[in-house]
Amino acid sequence: MNRFVKITALALGTMLLASNASFAFNANSGSADDRSACTPDAFRLCGSAIPDANRVAACLKASGKKLSPACHKVMFHK
Repeated sequence: MNRFVKITALALGTMLLASNASFAFNANSGSADDRSACTPDAFRLCGSAIPDANRVAACLKASGKKLSPACHKVMFHK
């Protein structure tokens, strides 16, 4: 991976994780564990929605069965 791609990925990841609104799926979630579970899926499936947390959350919900087991649990079992 070239340096520009690495820096861009790091910047996007930092923005995503730093946002208090990121993964605010409901009033009772959005913990660091939830973000950790879904961040790889957000990049893999919803990269075009980053950094808009609401679009990322909607994209992850719409991805359903494509989600990793950990992220699926965050999105559909809380």
